[in-house]
Amino acid sequence: MSEQSSDTNPPEAIEGKLIKSLKVDKLKELASDYAELGLDSILDEGIVKDIPIIKSIASIAKIGLNIRDKLFTKKLLNFFKHAADTSKEQREAFIQKYCSNTKRFEETILLILEQADNIEKPAIIGKIFKYCILGEINYEQSLRLSSMVNKVYWKDLLDWSKCRLDGYPKFEITEHCYSLVTSGIYESCLEEKRAMTIGDLGKAVQKEILVISYKLSHYGVVLHKIING
Repeated sequence: MSEQSSDTNPPEAIEGKLIKSLKVDKLKELASDYAELGLDSILDEGIVKDIPIIKSIASIAKIGLNIRDKLFTKKLLNFFKHAADTSKEQREAFIQKYCSNTKRFEETILLILEQADNIEKPAIIGKIFKYCILGEINYEQSLRLSSMVNKVYWKDLLDWSKCRLDGYPKFEITEHCYSLVTSGIYESCLEEKRAMTIGDLGKAVQKEILVISYKLSHYGVVLHKIING
């Protein structure tokens, strides 16, 4: 009986490949290079063979991969290029400490990346996990911070990350920055009543309104440091 061609081989299983990918020696360089590729080239097996989870996704592509899967691959690469800004030994120590349940760990990280509504958010999530790998925050904190990133509107996050904290410590809520509060980056700190004139000239009346001010939360301080670190 003749041998089957490689094109008929079953796709590789993904389970366990995220952890194996974190152990790749030159992961940062590989992910940085691959992340610059176009979506149609990114799953070329000859290109991605050195990153196990991307290779597995590429093997699945043989039976049909849609644009969402390609975008998810891009998210993975953006995550890797920052999370892997660490030594292989540091990543292995992280895996030893936090990844005793491979299936649960991988499902958690992949779900976080899947929930990102912007292709650049996984890069910030990668920075968060870099700090966890370096031991500057713990695993639970990295999950909390990643959830905050996924909840905030991207432009709000981008604009806020460029601000100096000492110049933007407290603010009154407005529509354009509401997601900074709902995500947990800011928290309420003060409520006060203010007199406001309402109505046209001649018919104006004064009413008291409640104004709520917000301050940067503890996790907001940590996130700002990570993004700009």
